[in-house]
Amino acid sequence: MRSFGLEGSQGVTKMASKAFALATLFLAGCVSTPDVATLHQRYMAASNAHNIETIAEMTSDIIVWRLGPYRLEGKSDALLPHETDAVLNTTLEIRDIRIRENVVEAELVERNDALLAVGIDHWRHYVRWVFDEDGKVTRKEPWKESPDDAQVARQLRPLREWIRENHPEAVPDFRDINDVFGRGPALRGKRMREAWIAAGSPGMISPDD
Repeated sequence: MRSFGLEGSQGVTKMASKAFALATLFLAGCVSTPDVATLHQRYMAASNAHNIETIAEMTSDIIVWRLGPYRLEGKSDALLPHETDAVLNTTLEIRDIRIRENVVEAELVERNDALLAVGIDHWRHYVRWVFDEDGKVTRKEPWKESPDDAQVARQLRPLREWIRENHPEAVPDFRDINDVFGRGPALRGKRMREAWIAAGSPGMISPDD
């Protein structure tokens, strides 16, 4: 006697198994690829925690970062400002986030020891991050000029002039990224700020002047 319907039920079972396997692969792919909002949150959390290892993992090898007058190309150069931030105890407050596909734009409010030393509470930046298909930051750039740039430059001027006059050997070579950003230059800058403060912060300008 034929087991009527057995072949049909086996066929249905196989089809169901294949469908389940495909669905599992699809869902696994979705889970393993966080959306851009989640990626950006993780990147900024690592930046505020000065977790260089995580930042490196989330940075493309071919990143291009426009930072002030500098163009940082490649991961090794792009990690240097994060090393600087670790020494300066930098915090970044995120405001007004806008996300469009793989692009994030936001206002960043920067605070750190170097700014406080010259009487600046915060420095606003308007930053764009572009993530690649692997979830890594491949481009960082300003999307709007900061209204604080002129005031920051004005407040920093007395400190910079004092360093040039009293410690010319400590003036960085601004043509060399490695002499501007990174742990070494940041520690040198910290020593110079402490020496300037110990000398009475000559030329200090009040933000209200």
